[in-house]
Amino acid sequence: MLMKYTAKGGMYQFEYDLAVLNEMQDQVREASGKANKDGKSMMERVKQRRHKAGQELSGNEVVELLKQRGIPVVNTGE
Repeated sequence: MLMKYTAKGGMYQFEYDLAVLNEMQDQVREASGKANKDGKSMMERVKQRRHKAGQELSGNEVVELLKQRGIPVVNTGE
């Protein structure tokens, strides 16, 4: 990396790389800021992705899966 920035025109390359990194950081900050502010919609998007992938299980399916794996399940009557 030292050779990249110390060669002829290296300062321009360094400034360009910094500008690109700053833009990437701004985009990440903006995207994560939106997600953090709206947790309900974030969870809804997660559910939609799971549903598309066929990974969403009902409560009964989860209990049955646990039983099949040999994990003891206790019914609390709730």
